[in-house]
Amino acid sequence: TPGHYSAHADDAAAPDSLVSPVLTGVMSDSGVMVEVGVVHSVTADYTVRGGSGAMWVGKWGAVNLAEGFTSPQLAAAGLASAADTIGAGASPLTISGVAFDAQGNLWATDYINQQLLKFTPAQLASGQSTPTVAILTANEPWGIAFDGEGNLWVSYYNGNVVHEYPASDVAAWSGALTDPAPALSIPTPNGPLNIAFDGSGNLWVAGFDVPVTYEISAAAIHAGGSVVPTDSLASAYLVHGSGLAFDRSGNLWEGTEAGYLVGYSSAQLAAASHGEPNFAQVSPTAQFDQLAFDNAGNLWAATETPDVLMFSPSQLSSGDVTAGARTLTSAAGDETFGIAFDTHASALPIASTLTTGSHA
Repeated sequence: TPGHYSAHADDAAAPDSLVSPVLTGVMSDSGVMVEVGVVHSVTADYTVRGGSGAMWVGKWGAVNLAEGFTSPQLAAAGLASAADTIGAGASPLTISGVAFDAQGNLWATDYINQQLLKFTPAQLASGQSTPTVAILTANEPWGIAFDGEGNLWVSYYNGNVVHEYPASDVAAWSGALTDPAPALSIPTPNGPLNIAFDGSGNLWVAGFDVPVTYEISAAAIHAGGSVVPTDSLASAYLVHGSGLAFDRSGNLWEGTEAGYLVGYSSAQLAAASHGEPNFAQVSPTAQFDQLAFDNAGNLWAATETPDVLMFSPSQLSSGDVTAGARTLTSAAGDETFGIAFDTHASALPIASTLTTGSHA
């Protein structure tokens, strides 16, 4: 149909076996005139978004705040120097959780220093040490996640609470701030550490102080008001619960600082009575913190050492996780706590909102 159209290039996640880089497009002209018998054209130039195509690891120590490792590095594993770093020389560092928003900004919780930090894609590519947003919080933040609507969720261990910050507020934050008001506060009296959303938008909260993992249903979250946990998992295997991640099939995996890797099937989670986990095995060497799945279904786990362990799908299905199929060791040392992929496959829960291709 003849007329004037606006052209834009959508971001696209490039195929990769482990972690997909994001391609950001820039149009040669945003306006396109369509006329009968006349040819007009515009082009889109794509570049790799800063920080994407990597697994980012939050650190406790004095070297780097977070380190990015590329897909080839993950495939090779072993001792590796990070391809990208942020926060170099800023100490002491206590990054317990990391998460990416839909725009590719890295958000981190700094536990002891009681801060929420934001780094842009450009900063991830250039190794900046100063975040664009630094928020001082009244309590110690640990877990961090974004829901499907772009709202930011943070768990506060000493406050026994999880806060939701609206996407509109988060987008407007800039510079140094102090304890912005949340839109929703959910009491979670389990000593909350890491948090994760399942594919239906339900929020799950690992508990360090008691062996209970809470669920807060999407319906309860959307209803607002006085929200409390709507369900829970309870097991002695969940003592000192820390990391949470969902695989492609909707199964929940939890790592504990007591060294257990625990699994609940999607069928168990949907049942009225969840029972004991269908998988629980203790590592002889690791204490587990944040967990994350790559595009191939491998589970990566921070271990409070310079190592990040990878467990293959066959290991998870066979029940033998006494040793990782691969071990990535940070050459910079320090302890690994947070893990997030930038970006992961759209088939995974908590998927990126990116769409592939471009259109006019």
